[in-house]
Amino acid sequence: MNTQRTMFSCWLLCTSLIASLSSFAGTALAQGSQSVRASFEGQWTGQRGRGPAETLLDFEAEGLLTEEAEAYRAGWAIEDDDQALCRRQSPASFAGSGRGIEIFVRRDIVYLIADEQMRRVNMDGRERPPGFWPNELGWSEGEWEGNNTLVVRTTDFTAGTLDAGNRPLPFGSPAGELLERYTLSDDGSRLHLDYHIEDPTYYVAPINLRFDFVRSDETIATVDCLPSLY
Repeated sequence: MNTQRTMFSCWLLCTSLIASLSSFAGTALAQGSQSVRASFEGQWTGQRGRGPAETLLDFEAEGLLTEEAEAYRAGWAIEDDDQALCRRQSPASFAGSGRGIEIFVRRDIVYLIADEQMRRVNMDGRERPPGFWPNELGWSEGEWEGNNTLVVRTTDFTAGTLDAGNRPLPFGSPAGELLERYTLSDDGSRLHLDYHIEDPTYYVAPINLRFDFVRSDETIATVDCLPSLY
């Protein structure tokens, strides 16, 4: 009987020890993961040397326009609208602009701030709330690939543009989608953004761009629209 009690006590002790170690390991892993992901936080500015982001975007997009896109351009009519050049652009244009971005990482949400627009990226797989309508910012869902890549998919946009000017690039049909992959370098000093935009209403093929960012202590510049200067 004493032998059985001793064996049972040892079994309870071992079981308790294994459970404690598993819990500790899981907590440590989660904390380590959160720490790495938190290193995405901060202000990032685009690296120089590749030319203006708008030029790169125009170069990629001009040869992909559909008839609907050309019709959209024809109806822009900025000469009759002094504020036309100040119309709000789609956040898809800012995501890959290379002008600067600020990132905040929370448990279930990542906030992306660029050119005075803040997008909320839902990381917990939540469904769109009842009554959700397509809007300028769209609906963003994200996931982590490992600890160094953030993948963001945004849909449900309303119509907007990817740039301003006499012949803007439209974006935001019901089929429009923006896919971003933010990859942090091993030393945490650089952020690479692969930028994929797809809108079959306006483009016959996806637009793909890549931007490199470095950490910055500079305050992200605001954008004031002065139509007379465009």
